[in-house]
Amino acid sequence: HRHRAEPTKPGSAAYFRLLFQRVCSQVSRIQMEEHLVNVYGADGWRGASREKIKLTGELNRAYKTIGRCKTKIQETVRLCEETPGLTAIPSDHYDEQGALDSD
Repeated sequence: HRHRAEPTKPGSAAYFRLLFQRVCSQVSRIQMEEHLVNVYGADGWRGASREKIKLTGELNRAYKTIGRCKTKIQETVRLCEETPGLTAIPSDHYDEQGALDSD
């Protein structure tokens, strides 16, 4: 049996690390599925064959997976925004490039 980790406290560093990992994994999955869509949609599977076979079932599955991943990312962002006790970083703390000023 797989041991489930203790739930992390909302607002803790571990909580945000978990959310960040969740978003990264979904972005990676989207990139993989978009690659499949490009391959399947462009020249079919086995581009060297005479008959171009379009795997419409795989294309539909990839589009649905991309949609689910985007929904999960939106839910994760919502969790970040709804974390109680957090305040936004004032805009005067950012430099011209949009990065946090280290001073």
